[in-house]
Amino acid sequence: MALDYDQFEAIKKEFADFVSINFRSSLLYSFFSGSVSYGGGEEVKSDIDFMIVLDNDVLIDKKKGDQVFDKILSFSEFYLNENNKYGFVPDLVFPGEYVTEGEIKDSIAGRGFESANHQLNLSASSDEYFLANEEHWFRAWLSMQAFSVFCSGNKEEFNRNKKEAWKTIILYLLVKNKYSEVSPTIILDYLTSGDDKRLEVGITKDYSLLKAREMSTVKEVMLELGAMGYLTSMGDIYNTVQLKIDEWQRKTSDKIESMEVRTSEIYLDKTRLKILSKFVQDKNEKTKFRKWDRVDPQLAPGGRY
Repeated sequence: MALDYDQFEAIKKEFADFVSINFRSSLLYSFFSGSVSYGGGEEVKSDIDFMIVLDNDVLIDKKKGDQVFDKILSFSEFYLNENNKYGFVPDLVFPGEYVTEGEIKDSIAGRGFESANHQLNLSASSDEYFLANEEHWFRAWLSMQAFSVFCSGNKEEFNRNKKEAWKTIILYLLVKNKYSEVSPTIILDYLTSGDDKRLEVGITKDYSLLKAREMSTVKEVMLELGAMGYLTSMGDIYNTVQLKIDEWQRKTSDKIESMEVRTSEIYLDKTRLKILSKFVQDKNEKTKFRKWDRVDPQLAPGGRY
């Protein structure tokens, strides 16, 4: 059963309170993503997807970076307990997402896409796919930033990055599907028509609230894409400007292939992720009440999306 409104509001308040106290000035903003945020979360199947966006100083100042990692360990225990409290399956491989503002900017710029011969692509994902290459993580961060529900921190910056992430995703869909005409409804219907979250940007038909929650954002973003010359308005329907869209793909591909898109280091790299995962797994083993004990380990965790 999916969360009702009051349950989700209670979770939001609990996360906001803990994150604000725990991370203090290092926090830029935080948000929820994934199926639990959009009506598709189910007990003993889904996990609470949550991202914390940190100030870039954690990469510049090693001491501060190490101190914030200690706070991440503390938060991950809270994350584990919250999943347990509400009957969800904690992700023991990626127990929350912890990135810097620079990493978010890189994901929006297309760092998570694959590129060859000026063509962008997204392969099917899995935990193995994400663990194989840290560059794949930027793809998940792009999706999470677009399909997001604000929790705490700088809401203006959150909204700005959310819209920019949506622009990148819509442009990719215009490239992939070669629409001659498009609308917010067409985009959202397409995203919520699939069955497999491992494909493309991680959305499926189970995200029952996505259309209602994201329609206003998509409308605003498509107006901005029109002002940028990618679309021409015909009322509720837009014509696509294919030459301009192809140019975006070519420029984005060039930046990926030249590594120009890699402007930020990765804060929570594989070394830190290994420590974090081990910490959460050890805490999980000591948890007395675990609704996910009966879940096939191949089906848990809920996945990075």
